[in-house]
Amino acid sequence: MVTATEELRWQAETHANADAGRIVIGSFEAITSMDPIPAIMEELRWERPQLDVEVLRTGFDSAAAILRGEVDAAFVFLPVPDGIQTLPLESGRRCAVMSSGNALVDKGPLTLADLADQSHIGWSDQVPKVYRDFWAVDPRPDGSPVRYSPHAVVDYESALPLIAMGEGIQLPPDAGRWLYPRPGVSYVEVTDLEPWTAALAWLPARRDDPFVTALR
Repeated sequence: MVTATEELRWQAETHANADAGRIVIGSFEAITSMDPIPAIMEELRWERPQLDVEVLRTGFDSAAAILRGEVDAAFVFLPVPDGIQTLPLESGRRCAVMSSGNALVDKGPLTLADLADQSHIGWSDQVPKVYRDFWAVDPRPDGSPVRYSPHAVVDYESALPLIAMGEGIQLPPDAGRWLYPRPGVSYVEVTDLEPWTAALAWLPARRDDPFVTALR
């Protein structure tokens, strides 16, 4: 006969085994340093102390990492391609990042019209078009296409040296000011940019995985 003590021990072991395992969480660049994501990660670790959590940094091709199944879920900036489910978390302002020698640095705050003649550092074809168009605001509100530099990057770190050399601009979250300060690079307010939105993203097939469910 199973005693009450043995039953309690069995239940405790079963619960512990259910909490144990591994989850790979994608982090679009340094997004996991932005509120409220640190608190979400802390809560996950508190709820599942035996869970092995790996954070995999991704670049502008973060959606591809989700679609390829390299991560169980990921913290990303919207938009994402069709076939990925998301839970929006937070929104905020964007800005222009440009060479500190650019004449526009001291003329802010700017508008998109002020940036019409500025080349934009573009992205590799690995980056979904829906993402490229949103973050370059292409086309612009007046219908004009964006003029791109000849450079194509897959992550923000690769764009920053080009921006510092005056090869072009980008339009990142305003948090880039403190997440990616660099010599020769300036962040300038732009008043009419659509806000960024951070989200948790996953494939529909993984929605009800126990650890993805816990993260959601």
